[in-house]
Amino acid sequence: MQDTAAEYFERSIVRARDATISNFDGYFTGESGAEYARFIHSIYSQIDDRSRVAVDSLLPCIVDETIGIMLQVFDEMIDAYKIKLNLGDSEVSVYEIYELLEPELRPKDGWIDKYSRQRIVEM
Repeated sequence: MQDTAAEYFERSIVRARDATISNFDGYFTGESGAEYARFIHSIYSQIDDRSRVAVDSLLPCIVDETIGIMLQVFDEMIDAYKIKLNLGDSEVSVYEIYELLEPELRPKDGWIDKYSRQRIVEM
């Protein structure tokens, strides 16, 4: 049951990762008309092509680092969270599956690599 809960969290976090990268790609190209998107696009449009390539490459790294920090903060505050994941006929504590999540974040065969549909920057 823990593997199912871990996969649920992995897929959810990767879905947020992919949506963030996709949103920023849209902001960079000016596809969104929302005020925040226009703000991001106005900054992005002021940089030269070489810098844009760097920003495009750094974006997944920044998002992945944010996920890693979020997991570290979560680890530091784990006792404060009493969250349960309802899996239909059973419940699993987030605390029970946390230990399965963080170590598998970034390796070549980790869960970002496994589930992501967005670009991944190889080191």
